[in-house]
Amino acid sequence: MEGNRKEKKISGEETLIGVSTSSLREFPLEKRFEIIQRDGFQIVEINLNYDPLDTVKSLKEILKELEIKVAVHSAHDKMDFDDCSPETFRRSVDSIEEEISFVEEIGAEYYVFHVTKNGDLENILSVLKELIPKRINAIYENSGVGNGASEREIQRILEYLDVPFNLDFGHLWRAINNGFVSLDVSEFVKKFKKKIVYAHLHDNDGIHDNHWALGKGTVPFARILENIDKKIPLVIETRGSYRDVKASKEILKKWI
Repeated sequence: MEGNRKEKKISGEETLIGVSTSSLREFPLEKRFEIIQRDGFQIVEINLNYDPLDTVKSLKEILKELEIKVAVHSAHDKMDFDDCSPETFRRSVDSIEEEISFVEEIGAEYYVFHVTKNGDLENILSVLKELIPKRINAIYENSGVGNGASEREIQRILEYLDVPFNLDFGHLWRAINNGFVSLDVSEFVKKFKKKIVYAHLHDNDGIHDNHWALGKGTVPFARILENIDKKIPLVIETRGSYRDVKASKEILKKWI
């Protein structure tokens, strides 16, 4: 993958703890990068659903100089590949292509994507198959409801697109409690363990996508963590304040 960003040397035995830019929205974007490095996070995930690509592009030179790993989360909420007008379809395709170009330009290690919750899954997958190149490290993130939430659909997505898995703990817990997943958390993680290369951590009440600080809801983190490879990136994705990020990091360090 092309890119001139500096690389931080990280031990292969070390658990990588990261945080999403969407968890620090009380600060300007450039300040968030400073905080993330200062606090010892090893990965920053840029969520384009909350920070538009045009805004992030203006900081690409800063991103290349970061001495931590960078991931990019697709603005999937703005995509529509099914039952839409030609203009909407073209905008969605252009958006994905622009994101992938940005991932390559800054040398991001991961490109995290969803499938849209509604629409015909096979149609959506056929488009993504053509759009997402093998030269980037694209990883699928499970949904809490709708398309891509059930174990059957997750299996289909991973196999059809031939990509690894970003296990979102909060989304999995919602999918179980909302009836999309029939397995318990331990069974689910064991089923997909070999495909899981990355994880999102946030808490919820089992029904809603709350994105609370770890320990504030009912997600059984310990049961999930004991079944995954501890060397994969564990990325905090809360939606509250900096205080939630700090508290979540301390709790996560104790668990691992």
